[in-house]
Amino acid sequence: MSILDDRLTTSVLAELTTSSTTTASEIMRADELARFLGVNRKTVYEYATRGVIPHQRLGRRIVFARSAVMAWLGACKASGTGKAE
Repeated sequence: MSILDDRLTTSVLAELTTSSTTTASEIMRADELARFLGVNRKTVYEYATRGVIPHQRLGRRIVFARSAVMAWLGACKASGTGKAE
């Protein structure tokens, strides 16, 4: 990844954490989310690619807001199908 990509990612993450109620500790990378959910990292990427799990793209990176993931999990549990609607 280039220095420009790193700067862009840093500035976008800063914007996400300052412009909304999302804090830096709420932003997770795919590997962190995989550990949190107890699944393989590839599963997280597959779900994000298919639009199953809420995420944000930052260039080539994918990040996840813990609050959005928790809401998604609640919707999955409430529907009883394992899929958020």
